Amino acid sequence: MTKPKPLWQVATLQGVRLLDLRAHNTVTTAAALSDTNGIQLHYEAIGADDHAGSRIVVTVKLSLHLGEAYAAPESAPLFVTARYEAIYGRPASAVVNDGELQDFAQRNAMLNVWPAWRELVQSLFGRLDLALPPLPRFQVPAPSPAQPSPTQQEPTR
Repeated sequence: MTKPKPLWQVATLQGVRLLDLRAHNTVTTAAALSDTNGIQLHYEAIGADDHAGSRIVVTVKLSLHLGEAYAAPESAPLFVTARYEAIYGRPASAVVNDGELQDFAQRNAMLNVWPAWRELVQSLFGRLDLALPPLPRFQVPAPSPAQPSPTQQEPTR
């Protein structure tokens, strides 16, 4: 029996769209942005398999705010939060398990959405006449360690 191909090999990006955007600014000078340690970035991605449509839909939420790393973005003097939807086609025969889907969402969807997010943030800050340091390129996180199935034997030592 042939092992099914991993999701990242069979899924094809069909589109990325901005679902919503929230922003707030009480910062009036670019000096507040000079301390790049005060700029916090957060992201999360959640994937869903649409069996009927032979597609995968990933919702990606990205936030940037000034202040403490663990503070709620909406309480910061400046924040931008955007939600995107990344849609991928997949063969109807593809088997999608939840662990692989979430790994795909965190790695592939983030990589596909990040350029749109960077452009949005830089454009917004430019319109506010605030010089934000360029956002870094997205670094694909290491894959999640595979959890052994209950029937899989522990490797010999």
